[in-house]
Amino acid sequence: MNKQRIELLKLFLKENKLSCGNLDMLDMALTHSSYVNENNIKEHSDYERLEFLGDAVLKLIMSDYLFHIFPNYDEGHLSQIRSIMVSDAVLAKFAHKIKLYNLLNIGHNEEKQGGRMRESILACAFEALLGAIYIDGKLEKLFPFLIELASEELSSLEQNKTICNPKAVLQEFTQDKYKILPIYELVEEKGPSHNKIFCIKVIIKDQDIGYGEGKSKKEAQANAAQDAISKLGIFDNE
Repeated sequence: MNKQRIELLKLFLKENKLSCGNLDMLDMALTHSSYVNENNIKEHSDYERLEFLGDAVLKLIMSDYLFHIFPNYDEGHLSQIRSIMVSDAVLAKFAHKIKLYNLLNIGHNEEKQGGRMRESILACAFEALLGAIYIDGKLEKLFPFLIELASEELSSLEQNKTICNPKAVLQEFTQDKYKILPIYELVEEKGPSHNKIFCIKVIIKDQDIGYGEGKSKKEAQANAAQDAISKLGIFDNE
């Protein structure tokens, strides 16, 4: 990294009250595979491995946060809220808030195609950022960082009926827009008979729109509906 890049990363950490002693690791967390491929950089120099770790860190912190602020919610209710809060759509919002797009190392062709502002890339880079901070031993810094970002989004969600009944919201949307009902289809059942996981997809106009898993078909359908709500932007457009 050149001096300018180092100073840019340090400023970003300072502005977001974060710290990371390994700036090379942080730089990797912000490097898309297109940049690695175009510049013939060594294997595993993009954010994908750190994204894997950051995904687990994100779910841990969000689960801990929701567990404590919603003491009367059951597991299914908490899972529904968490599924929203860790979705690509919400993570991309977080990335926008901290202007993560300015720090991405991205290939020229991907840049031309709008990759720097693409929801999926921003969400992945955000997760990778969490992974880099965690592996540097700064997990305690991530709790206030994430909670501050999540609190506004969560406040909006608390007032939104998608938390309570995503299937009803999706049905209302499809009836109003397409005059049809969403179709829920069992994809597979995983795990032993005493601890099954049901996998369900929701189909709208012959297209697979959402996917969800759960310990019951009802929970899996609700998660599939919430996934569809997120992908269709229903919540964002309300």
